[in-house]
Amino acid sequence: DDNPDKEPLRALHQQVTAVVNKCNEGVRRSETRRNMAELEKTCDFDKIKKHITNFTSKQERLIVKEGLVFLLRLKSGKMMASKIRMLLFTDCLVIGVNDPKNQNKVILTEFSPRQLIRVVTPFSLKGKVDERAFHLRLMQPDKKFIIQCSSQTEKQNWVDVLKEKRKLLTKEETVYEEWDVLCASSTSLQEN
Repeated sequence: DDNPDKEPLRALHQQVTAVVNKCNEGVRRSETRRNMAELEKTCDFDKIKKHITNFTSKQERLIVKEGLVFLLRLKSGKMMASKIRMLLFTDCLVIGVNDPKNQNKVILTEFSPRQLIRVVTPFSLKGKVDERAFHLRLMQPDKKFIIQCSSQTEKQNWVDVLKEKRKLLTKEETVYEEWDVLCASSTSLQEN
């Protein structure tokens, strides 16, 4: 503890850590740009363009989770399931379906800011709980979905990341995120 090199070594360690963090950040941004370029090739943004501008060019937007799940709908007294793709980003959720003409293409149909997503578990139908399903509500636009995953573990993974508070990128976003939620809530109250 009385080593005279302790403080200089601690300072050097902090400097090295800062350099490593910058390198990692550069790699992360490069990977993000690659992922977004791939998304532009495989996704059709036409149906959600009114909600977003420059979707794939936003450098802070990272993919948090992506996967195929089932959208459940009650039709003629029966529960029907259709495959959808959910893409959760650091700031939003996007939902799409595979293009029937080109299975390598995804038509994006729904968009919601991440702070306006609500998840409710458990899901039950006629008193029977489905351990693989959950309710997903997009607050703006106001839409409700029943999502079913391939397993309980996959469901829990989706629920956890959807409920997780988005990691804020800057101090300014802290304030704006709170305002976004408050403005959306007060707008919906005024409309009623």
